[in-house]
Amino acid sequence: MRWRISKKASVLGAILLLAMSFSVKYMPLAFWDFLFLSGLVLFMLGGGALLLEKGIFNHFFASFQTLLRSTSKVEAYAAEKEQRQSARRISERKSPVTKILLGSGIIIIASATVFPLYLF
Repeated sequence: MRWRISKKASVLGAILLLAMSFSVKYMPLAFWDFLFLSGLVLFMLGGGALLLEKGIFNHFFASFQTLLRSTSKVEAYAAEKEQRQSARRISERKSPVTKILLGSGIIIIASATVFPLYLF
């Protein structure tokens, strides 16, 4: 037996769940959930930017560029030299935004985890 749910019922259910989550009784809990998730997004963006900054994916990018090119041996040698120089250039980029995103994400996650324990 197959269950069929109409679009109206699913939309009504989503609206009902949204209304319940933002009702007066659950409003503080919804705020802390939103704060935790926004901190998690900031932490993930900062972590990804930090990995890019440290050059973790440089070898992958260089291999992918080599794969896309159909080259002769002379062109492959020149491309290899160029990749080493471009890898150095990529890893030299430092951004202050990376540490700000990472730090603010950690602080928001920690505060959204600790403070609700004492409030509820």
